[in-house]
Amino acid sequence: MSTPKFISKLHDEALEMNGEIHNFASMLRTRCVLHLRNSHPSQARAGLARRQAA
Repeated sequence: MSTPKFISKLHDEALEMNGEIHNFASMLRTRCVLHLRNSHPSQARAGLARRQAA
């Protein structure tokens, strides 16, 4: 699936589930961060520990 088609599918699914989306780009960024955090939990915890120590 091409990237534009994938993003369009995400947008359609989000509209179906939530109705109006005020800031789709922000939703995409947030979802990507959550996905990366969940796929690499040990690295996410290490990054959090570094930020808290600073």
